[in-house]
Amino acid sequence: ESVSIGYSTSADTVVTRDFDPKVPYRQGFTVQQACSRCHPAMLSAPFKHGPADAGLCNLCHDPHASPHSAWLRKPRWGLCTTCHDEKASEVHVIAGYVKGKSHPTRAKHDPARPGKRFSCTSCHEPHSALTKDLYQFETRSRAELCAICHRKK
Repeated sequence: ESVSIGYSTSADTVVTRDFDPKVPYRQGFTVQQACSRCHPAMLSAPFKHGPADAGLCNLCHDPHASPHSAWLRKPRWGLCTTCHDEKASEVHVIAGYVKGKSHPTRAKHDPARPGKRFSCTSCHEPHSALTKDLYQFETRSRAELCAICHRKK
């Protein structure tokens, strides 16, 4: 007779399985292992975002019931500021380098990705990147990143 049991994966997710004592036990994939089967390069860069590196994919993603792009739990800006709440209210980037008090972090069109709205991921890669600041587009410096949208004429 089989019995349902629950166990935790390394990503603190409880998985329920039917267990038959006559059949040898075989553990399934952790969340990170399951995700990396389709996204093998997600953590290939030298600098990694802590939650992604820890295998906590479900902290940001809900692949079973999300209405948001990339199966995110919330829209991008709201998701990032859940943990990085200081970015919602402080001056972002460097005062003096941008017009106004701060570089916009949302509610604008993304010049580097036509048809998309500007968000944290317009500049920062949420999984892994070449810099500790997790800059997008495989850029290695802030000036190189800014030049993606702010080309000198």
